[in-house]
Amino acid sequence: RVFFDTTRNGSLDAGERGVPDAVVQLDGRYTTKSDAQGRYTFAWVAKGRHEITLLNETLPLPWAAPDDGRASVEVALREVLSRDIAVTQQ
Repeated sequence: RVFFDTTRNGSLDAGERGVPDAVVQLDGRYTTKSDAQGRYTFAWVAKGRHEITLLNETLPLPWAAPDDGRASVEVALREVLSRDIAVTQQ
C-alpha cells in the first residue's frame, strides 16, 4: 500500500489512510496505479532484485515519499511480496 504516514514512523498504523491514484513503477518500465485504499500490485514479477518507484508528482501536495520514492526489493521464486510505501508531509 501507499499510505499517508501521519505519524512519520514509516509504518502503517491504525487510522492512516491509503493514497488513491498514486503511480508506482517497477524497474522504471512497468506502471500501476493505487486503488482507493492505496493498494497496488504487479503480477508475475521475475525473481531477483527490483526497484519500485513511487512517482511523487502523482501525490497530492504537500505529500512526498522519501528517497525520491525509490526502494529496492528482492523477490524470491514464487513469493508474494508486500511493500508499503509511506508518504509524509514536506
